[in-house]
Amino acid sequence: MLQKRASEDAPLVGLTHLSLTRVATHMLTAKIFLGGSFFHHKQVMDVCIKAQCHAIISPMTSFALLFTLSAIGVSETVYLIRTRIASEKPVCPIGGDCVAVLTSKYRKMFLVPNDALGLFAYIVIAFLSAFLVIGVPPVVVWGTLLTVFVAAASLMSLLFTYLQWRVIRAWCFWCLMSAFTMWLMGIILMVRGAL
Repeated sequence: MLQKRASEDAPLVGLTHLSLTRVATHMLTAKIFLGGSFFHHKQVMDVCIKAQCHAIISPMTSFALLFTLSAIGVSETVYLIRTRIASEKPVCPIGGDCVAVLTSKYRKMFLVPNDALGLFAYIVIAFLSAFLVIGVPPVVVWGTLLTVFVAAASLMSLLFTYLQWRVIRAWCFWCLMSAFTMWLMGIILMVRGAL
């Protein structure tokens, strides 16, 4: 078991046999900063690496990745919204049939343009990811909402990809990029859950 330390600089012992919850509690008492990769107490970082504390640190990294991917998604959807409002043809580097997809009868869901729905989803995911990175309570609620949003958006992306493939029979670079971004978010969440 973990012995009480006489001072903050005393060596830390017994961490390899503690549960992750106990390790997290001990790390907080050692006054380390868990909001990123910066650790105030070098000994705790060394012991954490030896104790394989990646399960504590990796959710932070995965949420930061989700935030980054949602920022990419926001830029994609804002570009599509801007071109739609300006009645311009979007640049389509691969496929060349972006206009056919973006002007099809499937361009709206529930009377709302798909690009606006995508923007809403990416913004919500960005906020939820930021809340989890910062540690805003209630963390469990934000984590559950994030999982639900990413799962729903991934399924919608699967539907839209199917429509491009089998119904519209045209490919939109921006739609596929958005779909891959959502699917990558889902993969990150699944891998994080497996740790």
